[in-house]
Amino acid sequence: MSVPYRITIRVSESTMKKLEQLVESYHYESVSDVIRKAIDVLIERDYKDQGIEHLNVTVSRSLLDELNIKMETEETLPLEDIIKAALREYTSREMKKEMKELMDELKEKDS
Repeated sequence: MSVPYRITIRVSESTMKKLEQLVESYHYESVSDVIRKAIDVLIERDYKDQGIEHLNVTVSRSLLDELNIKMETEETLPLEDIIKAALREYTSREMKKEMKELMDELKEKDS
């Protein structure tokens, strides 16, 4: 692959060992390939273009299991259903966190 720019960086020995392990474990051709992939992932995750933002949502194992069961039993599972389920779970989890924080604040004020 021909790329027009070269970047030189320094990393610790432990970071270099981890990069080399990634090359071996995931069959990258070189440490440079791992770093290029990491840069691509970072840009995809954080780059904001034309007002569009990415939301990375972590879903529970139970939701993944539920979606896998649905995918096995149905010919297709609409992407919309997957997104709705993930967002519903994410919203519920975040609301529980917020409610707990509010309750803790109220308890502190009452004390």
